[in-house]
Formats: sequence, C-alpha cells, structure tokens
Amino acid sequence: MFDNPDGTVSCSTCGLNLDKQGMIITRSGLQTPASADQGIHRAHIGKLPERGIAIYIGQATEPIVVAGRDRITLGRRRDVPVPELVDLTAYDAYRMGVSRNHAVLTYKDKNLYIHDVGSVNGTWLNGQRLKSYELYAIQPGAVVSLGQLPIYVYF
Repeated sequence: MFDNPDGTVSCSTCGLNLDKQGMIITRSGLQTPASADQGIHRAHIGKLPERGIAIYIGQATEPIVVAGRDRITLGRRRDVPVPELVDLTAYDAYRMGVSRNHAVLTYKDKNLYIHDVGSVNGTWLNGQRLKSYELYAIQPGAVVSLGQLPIYVYF
C-alpha cells in the first residue's frame, strides 16, 4: 500500500484518480487528437505569431495564444512572478490538481516538447503518463492533461 501526499488528486504511483477520502476511482479516458472534437479548436487558425502556441483549456472555444518563446511554463499563479508562466488558475486549476509549476513547453530544433517538472498529480500526453523531467515531442492537437485539467496544444 502506498500513501499519497495530502491534496493529491491522482495516485503518485499509477496515476488513477483519488476521491476526497483518498480512495482510487477510475480515470476518465482522454480523447486522442484523432477523436477529439477539433471543430471547436479552430479560433487560432491564421492568427498564430511565428512559433506561437494556441492552448485550449477543457471545452473552451477560445485559446490562450502565447507568442513564440523558447520556454513556456504551465501552472498556477505564484507569489513570485514567473515571466513565462501561463497561469491556469482561472480554469479551476487548483481543484483539478495543477501544480504551481506543473509542466514546461520547450521549442528545440524546430520541434515542440513538453516535460513534467515534478508535479504532484502528473502530466499525461495523449493518455500516457509522462516521466518527470523527460522531454516528449508534441504534435499539433495533442491532448495534454495536467492533473485532471485537459488542454489541447496547437502550433
């Protein structure tokens, strides 16, 4: 048996959801980009700056558009400002298990990568849990889950 830290929403070992009493519940399946309703994710088309990224959160029809930077941190507001932070606080990020510094998007060799930066509740890419601090290539339309918060990444 493994004890998870207080406040976690998913098992640190296997990634299954935990209810409020710490019991494991079934993780809802994330859609893959091929089956996702990409019809709602079209607002960014023709509007992205060079190396820009459009991030749709949950069922939002309007994305957060981030101008081309080498590094973008996904997380929640911090007491100390982080210039490259995309603040997901307004999207119920705390309740959904998003850490203050949860994951980082990085441009490298003309490709976009993501890595989890040791978040408590984990990061998933197209339904697969990521190992912390390992780079994973992202394709446009990738489904990323930060804890239980799904986002869709286009570039």
